[in-house]
Parts: sequence; C-alpha cells; structure tokens
Amino acid sequence: MEQIIDSEISTSTNRIYTERAIWLGTFLGGPITGGYFIAENFKTFHDKTNVVKTWVGTIVISLLLIASTLFIPATDKIPGVTYAFVYTFIASLVVKHYQQTKIAQFLSEGGLPHKRWTVIGRGSIGFFIMLAVIVIVVIVFDLDVK
Repeated sequence: MEQIIDSEISTSTNRIYTERAIWLGTFLGGPITGGYFIAENFKTFHDKTNVVKTWVGTIVISLLLIASTLFIPATDKIPGVTYAFVYTFIASLVVKHYQQTKIAQFLSEGGLPHKRWTVIGRGSIGFFIMLAVIVIVVIVFDLDVK
C-alpha cells in the first residue's frame, strides 16, 4: 500500500501562483489578492503556519491602508498608484524570500502555474472586495470622501 506523505507537494493536482502572477494580481486587486495568492501557494506547499501568518498580515496591512487613506488628511496628496506599487513591492519581497525556491522546484517537477486569466479574474474580484470594504467603512464612519 502506498501512502501519500503530507509534506510532499503534488504537482499533478495543484497549481501555483508565480512571482509574476502574484505581482500582477496584487497590483490589480490590492493586498487582499496578494495575500490570497501567497497563502494559496503556502497551502500547496503544505505550510499551514505561513498560511495563517499570511492572512493575519494581509488583514492588518489592508486595514492600515484603508485607515490611513480615509482618516489621515495628508494622505490625499499621495497618488493612489503609489500605494499600489508599495503593497505590490512588499508582496514581491515576501514571495522572493519565502517562496521563490519552492516555486522553482514545483515548476521544475512539472507543476503548472495558474493561467493568466485566472490571475486577472481573481485580481478583479480582489479589487471589488477592497472597494466594498472601503465603501462599508465610509458608510459606517459617515465619512465625507471627496
């Protein structure tokens, strides 16, 4: 009888997000999308501890981003695309540090990356989730957004 060892990565059934896909998805969909992609990779690599850490960090960063843009008056002078580049760069650093080697190994063993349209679609969903959270915060705190 053959057993599947939990620590092995099954390249036949799982797909991963490449560094480039994470960069694109994070830029399009915000830190929630980047966190989702990174956490899904950790899940594929059977690294449950880092899945949890990724989600905690993603939620904290997302809330800080929303709070800073809505409640700190000076931030309205910063172009919105600046935020996108900053959180995308942070996601890229996380991937390089924690996943780059495993991604390369996964792909070299015949594993497949997620398709570009999947990345774009999920990035778009992440964008609308971030937008919904911002709208909810604006309504709950009765903010005057200009």
